[in-house]
Amino acid sequence: MADRRVGNGWLALVAAILIMMGLLSCTPQGDPGDPGPPSPTVTVPEPSETVPVDPVPTVGTPPPKPSATPTRVPSATPTLVPTGTPPPEPSDGGTPPPGERSQEILDRCFEGKLAFRPPSPLQQGDVVEFVVRVALSTSPVDPATGLPGSGEPTRRQPPICERMSADLTSSGGVTIERASSELISIPQRGAGEWAWHLTAVESGQHEMVLRLLAPDPEGGTITVETFRETITVEIGLMYVVSKWIQEMAPPLQALLGIIVILGGWALFLFTRRRRRAKHTAKARPEH
Repeated sequence: MADRRVGNGWLALVAAILIMMGLLSCTPQGDPGDPGPPSPTVTVPEPSETVPVDPVPTVGTPPPKPSATPTRVPSATPTLVPTGTPPPEPSDGGTPPPGERSQEILDRCFEGKLAFRPPSPLQQGDVVEFVVRVALSTSPVDPATGLPGSGEPTRRQPPICERMSADLTSSGGVTIERASSELISIPQRGAGEWAWHLTAVESGQHEMVLRLLAPDPEGGTITVETFRETITVEIGLMYVVSKWIQEMAPPLQALLGIIVILGGWALFLFTRRRRRAKHTAKARPEH
């Protein structure tokens, strides 16, 4: 019995070994030269340009500051606005505001020189010529040369444009009559001038205001004042009687002629009557 059990055990061991060898033979063995199935690889994507997304700020946390340096925006040129007027409304880009256009007109002007002789003093009733002359600072002409009047000329250095107009006004006491063109062109090598006739009407101290104006060279409606000066005029009272005599001289002369003629005729008649009376008295016979 023992030998039989031992033999069965060996048979079972051999059977187990054979079964294991069969299972191993069924398992596919790789060829030593075959690299075998490909091993899994991890593909790393190429870096692509991504748009950073700002993180959503949490409540109570300030938003993060931008890392890039901001571009500085150039400041706009200030608009010149006259005192007391509201600022102009934004333009649509076609026409600049009045203040900006005025500055553009002034930028086209040049340094100039101006001269005039003040008309003071005057006597009531005097009529004089008042001339204002201007030239560019590069002109060889002296604007004070040959000005009418007496005394030292007044000199100024206002901005002068290619085309200018002048205005002369009075608050009273002086009658002003223009004697030249209002708008003139200023030559580069010469001078331009304006003239007025002034009549002293009322005695006392009076003021005149002289203004130089530059029109829009492109034909616009804007006119820019480049110069302003107040001129004092003294008018005396020594004229009243002499002026009345001058005005009344023609009728007085005619009246005096009539008086002389009538007086001569009356004297002739009186003399003739006396002679007739004497002749009649001599011709009477004596009794």
